[in-house]
Amino acid sequence: MEKYSIKDELKRQSELMYVNEFELTQIRKRISDAEKELNKFVSFAVSVIGEMPEDKIKELPTNAVAVIQEELKGKYPFPNADDKFNLNAMGINPEPVYAMFMDSAPKWQSFKFEYRKGEFIAHKEQSQLDSCYIYADTPEKKKFFELVNRTIDIYTEMKEAKLLRHYHKFDELFIPNLFLVDHKGNICLSTVRLQTIVNDIGRGITINV
Repeated sequence: MEKYSIKDELKRQSELMYVNEFELTQIRKRISDAEKELNKFVSFAVSVIGEMPEDKIKELPTNAVAVIQEELKGKYPFPNADDKFNLNAMGINPEPVYAMFMDSAPKWQSFKFEYRKGEFIAHKEQSQLDSCYIYADTPEKKKFFELVNRTIDIYTEMKEAKLLRHYHKFDELFIPNLFLVDHKGNICLSTVRLQTIVNDIGRGITINV
């Protein structure tokens, strides 16, 4: 039986209104890079420290320094001597491993991984990915997106009418350049940039009216 999830249930009852594709691509790349960095670190740690039990390897992403120190102490040839003496006797210098962990851990510690077949694999579901999907789960939110999309249609119609020759000029049409909103939420034309916008309409363009 499929495990019940409140989050999944909300998604089923909601309507997907917007996907931040740019942010989604960026986060997926960060996850992929984090996975590579994590496995690179584990390989380096094992090459320096030696083989470790799987349960200890699973702790490396979050607690590498303590795990490695514990593992090394279990291998000390002279238990009554200090760490430096034992590490020299073993011919092991764990400092580069610690340094790599401190430098690289922030790249992967915000993501979820599982250890399978000798490597860490990023979970398909990550909270950072969820934030790229905007859902409307109430009538009010659905109405909001309906009006927003109608506004986008209006600006698209203005673009397709070719009233402005340079597309970069369209940034002038957005708040606060063309419109002002007062403290009561009333909207009106802004006179500050209006003349500049009007001056550019139709410049170098001939259309049939």
